[in-house]
Amino acid sequence: MKFNWTVFTVALIFSFVVGVLSHRMFYLGLLHLSPQMYNWLWSLIGVGSFIISPLLLFTSFYLIGRNIDLASDFLSVLVPLFIGSWAGQLIGRLGISWYIFVSLGWESAPSTLLSTLLKYLWVGFTMAFSFEFFVGFTALATAYIVKKR
Repeated sequence: MKFNWTVFTVALIFSFVVGVLSHRMFYLGLLHLSPQMYNWLWSLIGVGSFIISPLLLFTSFYLIGRNIDLASDFLSVLVPLFIGSWAGQLIGRLGISWYIFVSLGWESAPSTLLSTLLKYLWVGFTMAFSFEFFVGFTALATAYIVKKR
């Protein structure tokens, strides 16, 4: 089985960004905003990421999928897509959690990181399998179907 590094890299990068952005409450909390401004920015970021993220991901994988024969390379595309989505979520969430621990001056950061790692192993799995994986696979399948027409 070949390993499609392009699919893996795009899934890893996109999932990493989504994993980092999952802590947007921390960033907004650092700005010392009024409650109204905080709620407005929270809504704007949430709606923007909900609309833009799937569109960017779908477009990226659709363009990649035009050059892939999904029927013959099914597993060599599916496995890298899942592993990249999961690893990106895990790295992004762990990295930003470590940054938050260090920036807040928590001395228990190393021990907390271990428990956070175990939590994020599962959270990264469920997030990657529920969002990035299926949007990416749908785009790849759509590109394959359009190419075969």
